Amino acid sequence: APFVSRDVGDVGDDSAAANTSRFDGIYLNNRRLLINLSVDKTTASSLKVERDADGKPLSTTLTGKDRRNLYLKLEGHVSTASNAANGLPTPWECLPRVDQEKRQTASKDKLTKLKSPLFFINPVRLSLRNLARGVTETQMKGLCVTALERGLERGVVNVEDVKAHLRAGGMTAREINDADL
Repeated sequence: APFVSRDVGDVGDDSAAANTSRFDGIYLNNRRLLINLSVDKTTASSLKVERDADGKPLSTTLTGKDRRNLYLKLEGHVSTASNAANGLPTPWECLPRVDQEKRQTASKDKLTKLKSPLFFINPVRLSLRNLARGVTETQMKGLCVTALERGLERGVVNVEDVKAHLRAGGMTAREINDADL
């Protein structure tokens, strides 16, 4: 029979079994098969990809690694949406008019550049704008550390942020769902 199943301790006269230190698994023509568990119907339907007559995927969503790190394009963006329901001013409304204009111009420039495939977002570079001239490198690093600590304390980073980071790193939806987050 071409399929042979072996358990630990089941030693036969087969040359494949004699040459391996472990005798478990399923073999086909003296080669060990690597087998993954199947998924249930609901997971399988979510992984299904619609294809056209040529076999190409119909959806335009990209799978795989986001080499340009476009998921970071709105990081640090201050929303202009108003909080009229609770009557409190938004962070955008608290900014000076000049700063609002600078942020809008910078955002438009960034989005225009990112339309070209030549531009990407560096995931490890931190961009700080509008610093006072008297701020030293040591003061700036201290401010960054303080902001990082406060952000972690307040729970600014959540599970969705981690999933976006993993998705951009090339993990599939199945691998992300299987990960313990």
